[in-house]
Parts: sequence; C-alpha cells; structure tokens
Amino acid sequence: MPYVLVQQATDNYHQWKQTFDSAAEMRAEAGCVSALVLQGSADPNELVILFEFEDLDRARRYIQSPQLEQAWERAAVRPGTQIRLLTRPDSA
Repeated sequence: MPYVLVQQATDNYHQWKQTFDSAAEMRAEAGCVSALVLQGSADPNELVILFEFEDLDRARRYIQSPQLEQAWERAAVRPGTQIRLLTRPDSA
C-alpha cells in the first residue's frame, strides 16, 4: 500500500483538527484507510501526517484535488506544506 507523508503548519491546531475530522469521508472516498497525526513537541501547530492509501493513483488524485486545497484553507494551513508519496520497499 502507498503512503502519503504531509508536513505542514497551521495558525490554529484546534481549527485544523476540526477541519481534518470533518474531511474523514472525503479521505475515505479517496481510498485513505488510515491516518496518523503527530504534533511537534515544541510547537503543537507543526504537524506531520502519515496517510495510508489503497492505491497510488488514488493517493495522487487526492493530494492534487481542489477539495484538499480548500480544506487546507479552512484549516489555516501556512504556506510551505511538503508532501511525499511513499511505498514500502517490498511492494516495488
């Protein structure tokens, strides 16, 4: 299964979390099967999220979707988000 690693920061974690939770159905429809959210120990507004997807094409479509960009706007995500598509070495 492919993974998407997102590193981003927000101006307001609580607003971000509310938006993240409200997008659960959108993620599920895109083939996301799990999400692990981690906060920076020094700054809880710095986030790392590891998503697991059913397949790579669906993961790519999700991270390029206008709906995701709109969700980030609602979540007060700061510019500079980094996204990486990852696969397990044994799945290549």
